[in-house]
Amino acid sequence: MRKNGVNRNLTAIAGGICAPDGFTAGACACGIRPQGEDLALLLADSRCSAAAVFASGEKSENIGAPSVLSKKHLSDGYARAIVVNGGVANVFIKDGEKLAGKVCGLVENRFIIRREDVLIASTGEVGKPLSLAPFEVGVQSLPACLDRERGGEKAVLALTGEEGIGGQLSFAFELGDFLCKIGVLYKASSHVCPNMATTLVFMTTDVNISPEMLQKA
Repeated sequence: MRKNGVNRNLTAIAGGICAPDGFTAGACACGIRPQGEDLALLLADSRCSAAAVFASGEKSENIGAPSVLSKKHLSDGYARAIVVNGGVANVFIKDGEKLAGKVCGLVENRFIIRREDVLIASTGEVGKPLSLAPFEVGVQSLPACLDRERGGEKAVLALTGEEGIGGQLSFAFELGDFLCKIGVLYKASSHVCPNMATTLVFMTTDVNISPEMLQKA
């Protein structure tokens, strides 16, 4: 169905989170988990419009530190990178927001991008300690792990582990004379309330859209 130059029919395509032009992804093992990938990065070729919806909590202290910091970094409506760790969640951790800020600083230094253009998320077991040390190792390794072809698959493993629930999707649609793409990477849980932020969904698109319209969408 076409309306106002937009073909609203979505066609499934290959590529996952990196299907849209201008994005790459990857993951490495940094030691948060005993084995396997546990640190992922989604990187845009340039600073781009960004928007987010965060889980709500009855009390502010129930909201993970990465969400608090990412909200601050998104205040101008732009971002370039998302760094996500699996294995241990940065929730109820003393100085959790400070830790998240330092991780964004590591990405800033390694990839030469503004710290405020780095968003951060964290998932995994709650109640275990989480320090900066594994991030210091992992972020140094991430550039060599970025791959448009297989990076998204590795990122899914970093979020979910071998037994987790997660995956990638990608679609294309027509916008006037342009073929536009949407990529999705997600991690979910089948046994915990969604309001507790057990679902992580990241989306990319090569649509030329303002931060305001993207947030509305």
